[in-house]
Amino acid sequence: MTTSSFLVSFYFVCGVLIFVFAVMILRHAVRNIVNWATALVLFFAGFGPILGAMGVLLERNPREGTYLFENLVASFDYIWEFFFPALVLFALVHPQRHRLWKYIRNYAFILFLPHIFHLILVIFLFDRFDPDKVINYIAELPISVGVIKNFLQQTSKTVNVFMNLLLKAHTQLFSLVNITYAGFSLLILGRSLKLDITPRVRRQTRVVITGLGLCIFTYSFARVVPIFMGMDLPQELATILINASLIVGGGSIAYVIVRYQFLDMRLIARRGILYVAAAAIFASIYILTIRQITGFFYQFSGARVEILETGFVILFIIAFQPIISRLEDWTEKILIREERNPRLRIRDLSVELLSIIELENIKERIRTTLKEVFGTEEVELVLAQEILSEREKDPEAGRIIKVLSLVGEPIEQVDFLDAMGFTISKGGLLPGRGRRVSSDAIEALPPVIKRFARFKLIVPVMHEYKTVALLLLGHRRAHDRYTAEELALLSMLVTQIAAALSKIDLLKEVVEKKVMEEELNIARAIQLNLLPSAPPVLEHYEVSALSLASKQVGGDYYDYLQRDSLLSVAVADVSG
Repeated sequence: MTTSSFLVSFYFVCGVLIFVFAVMILRHAVRNIVNWATALVLFFAGFGPILGAMGVLLERNPREGTYLFENLVASFDYIWEFFFPALVLFALVHPQRHRLWKYIRNYAFILFLPHIFHLILVIFLFDRFDPDKVINYIAELPISVGVIKNFLQQTSKTVNVFMNLLLKAHTQLFSLVNITYAGFSLLILGRSLKLDITPRVRRQTRVVITGLGLCIFTYSFARVVPIFMGMDLPQELATILINASLIVGGGSIAYVIVRYQFLDMRLIARRGILYVAAAAIFASIYILTIRQITGFFYQFSGARVEILETGFVILFIIAFQPIISRLEDWTEKILIREERNPRLRIRDLSVELLSIIELENIKERIRTTLKEVFGTEEVELVLAQEILSEREKDPEAGRIIKVLSLVGEPIEQVDFLDAMGFTISKGGLLPGRGRRVSSDAIEALPPVIKRFARFKLIVPVMHEYKTVALLLLGHRRAHDRYTAEELALLSMLVTQIAAALSKIDLLKEVVEKKVMEEELNIARAIQLNLLPSAPPVLEHYEVSALSLASKQVGGDYYDYLQRDSLLSVAVADVSG
């Protein structure tokens, strides 16, 4: 009894959580094919464990008529097995579009055709089509002669044997189709690691590949290995293995959503869990109160209360969204003190940066705030111009900017060294986050690389697809890891830093232009003072002159030389 209760709870919790992630992905980004593929994988991965939980509950208290539902996982395998074609669709579009995708993007339903055929065959043909009835009906017609009747009876037996063999072969060997789908997905994802993808996406893909590998392994032991080894695996054990494969396969994707901010869902995953909790509370209120109210009206009126129940349901739906929004605000205020909320601190810093016009003040404000928010040992903001100025001394300086421009997102110490061609052994099956590189390894690096390798996190500040600065964060004092949500906050902050730096450059250009205009005005005034202030006065002639420069300062010059009754005019042009 204890084991059954544990399985029910484990299956149901895992299935519901995976299913919730699928709903949240579609709720926030329904038009993206990557989101659609991920949601389909999670939906069918969560459907299997939920069926497993319901099947265990039915097995504990079987009643008449529940025989067909004792093993819901096996009874409805034609539904949750759509997990495998959804997995192929996911592998074709993530982390980058596979070259096959451009040929099948308009015909993606082809991937699901074998499983649709399997579903139709199991539901509509094997359970509903009876060759005996059809052929015997023809044989019993008055026009049927003895030879035809015997032929039809023999045909009926042959068709029955063929249908039974087809059903047995199909149900037994269709698992090979699923294994083929899963293996093909694993192959595509494995080859995607060789593509030019960011370290964060590469880490996500490795976790998914590991999860899918375990998924194929456990599923093979449940369905494929018993066929080829001629062994009869207990149905309960097969169900456990199938549910384990779905939980591991779908759970690996759910894990990278929470842990590595896959599909940028890390920030809304918390809201999704809160959304489910609020929905559970509302459902409980409905069951405990509204049903009692409607039952009270039915007891005294005797009339049907479907309209009243429908009205309460509509009222609950209308009230649900505003209440969940307020609940999110209250939860954040209770769990996180307002003045210590990293999101609010980063938001205030972003707004403040736009009003600062001195570069050193910007650096100091960023350094002070981020040290307090993240508890890091040191923070620096280094302009790309400062780094590139060292190219003559060390050519690696230019390559640093080039590599980080291609990455374009926060990169950790180990990943930075790996991208620069300095491989650091991390050990373990999965890439380790939060691990320090030894000081001896850093000291052996070139000077420019060593300058940046001592920082735990490097965040490129991008403007118009170019790296204009680097935000460098050292190791944490409390714990040696930056979470996915903190990386998202830093990504948001660097966009404001880029805007602030661009504003400073623009302001500098305006100031320089004003200074130049002022200098030109002074030069023009000096030039005009060099020209005669008034023309000479002659007895029989009137003299006048005018000089108009095409710009603020011109190169023309003229002067009068008068001696007694003689007048000389000098005209010169210093250019043109």
